[in-house]
Amino acid sequence: MSTGAFPTVANRAKQKLGPVETTALERLILMRHGEAERPAPGLRDVDRALDADGRTESRAVAAALAQAGIIPDLALVSGARRTLETWRAAAESFPAAVMEEDASLYAATVTRLGAAVAAASSRAGTLMLVGHNPAIHQYAVHLCRQGGGDKASVSRLLDRFATGTAAVFSVGEGPPELERLFLAKDYRTRAGP
Repeated sequence: MSTGAFPTVANRAKQKLGPVETTALERLILMRHGEAERPAPGLRDVDRALDADGRTESRAVAAALAQAGIIPDLALVSGARRTLETWRAAAESFPAAVMEEDASLYAATVTRLGAAVAAASSRAGTLMLVGHNPAIHQYAVHLCRQGGGDKASVSRLLDRFATGTAAVFSVGEGPPELERLFLAKDYRTRAGP
């Protein structure tokens, strides 16, 4: 996949977009759903809910994003129950954000995630994609390899993309760059005893 998932401002100027005002995508937030209940007989994977820790970590990471001034205009959310619940918990910190459920983001490929971002890139200055491993981690790694970021954050991201993690990329002009990594474990307070 090329950096074509992020049309440059110069390329956008050449597009005939009609009378609708468009926004140039400047930031991309990739967020993995929070911790979910374990698989159980008779429970489809797509129907697994967040557990109490997943709700807590989703709220905490979203609050940390908002505290840092990283607030999505638009969120593309997989149609799985756990990603929708992650968004509901996160949305408390982003009351003005618009959410779009996209069933194709469940069990998606990296190519599908890139296509979804490219399709939405003219509709948001900051776009959040709430999805699943392995694709969301693979996509984040792909973006890091295109552009990089600070070595410590890139190293942590390359290692794993745990539940509740959010990776923030600057995607304006030039290659994407990892701006900041929010790991749920850094904000987690366990629910219950």
